[in-house]
Amino acid sequence: MSEMTQFGTGEPDIFRANFMGHSLTFYVDKISNTIKFLGEQSNFSINYSLDANHNITGWTIIDDGGINILF
Repeated sequence: MSEMTQFGTGEPDIFRANFMGHSLTFYVDKISNTIKFLGEQSNFSINYSLDANHNITGWTIIDDGGINILF
């Protein structure tokens, strides 16, 4: 594992999701393992799935009405 991943240094990967008239920009904070939104604050929650090597394999975005959007 590289130092950047292990210690949370370096630039994070930026993710964008566009769906149902919404546009989100976010990243995973490597130190806290939480999702951080860029730009406007969001009422969405985002969860991610990891494989055995700790690589992100999928996203679930949940809107404030409880609708799950899978990526």
